[in-house]
Amino acid sequence: MCLTESSGSEAQTNVTVAGKARIGRVGIQVIPGAAASQGLYIFKSGHRYEGNYVQNKKHGQGIFLYPDGSKYDGEWADDLRCGYGVYKYANGDTYEGEWSKNLRHGQGTYTYITTNVKVVGTWVNGVREGGGEMIFPSYIFKGSFSKDQPHGQGKHIFQSINCEQDGKYVVSKMVNAEAEDDENAVTTNVKWIGMDIYPINPEQAA
Repeated sequence: MCLTESSGSEAQTNVTVAGKARIGRVGIQVIPGAAASQGLYIFKSGHRYEGNYVQNKKHGQGIFLYPDGSKYDGEWADDLRCGYGVYKYANGDTYEGEWSKNLRHGQGTYTYITTNVKVVGTWVNGVREGGGEMIFPSYIFKGSFSKDQPHGQGKHIFQSINCEQDGKYVVSKMVNAEAEDDENAVTTNVKWIGMDIYPINPEQAA
């Protein structure tokens, strides 16, 4: 690290941390007895990071601001998003939950701002897998996910009308005869096949 100052001090300087060029206002606090520091770094690209460093890498708690307006506030390990954190995307969507190696990994909640739909469940290397639910404004889907899509057995719950429907999501493939290459010739969609419908609370239905 090229510059070390007492806590709260600021300087306009060029700083190189872990071989990456950064420029801007820097206030760095050195923690006695440890190869750790905390401060604000402004990258030449416009990225901003404020938080903890260990051995010149983002490590611990920190906030990273991206030029497109995205923001990550959470835990870091070895210069990567790792642990618990909240990511607000440029389009307004948010993900709050667990991370590993910069990918959504573990338990979390993804909220789509335009549709007000929440996806609650498990992510594996950035992809939804296993049990979870999708919370829509008018109903809830509870079931399983595979490769980021609803998959297999599940149920739709309509609380406003006191009923739910069992069913399953199946994969359907559509062949595009106009596609110029094999990669785009087949598109994969999921389709809901509904089965029994019954009241959530039989006493209310009576």
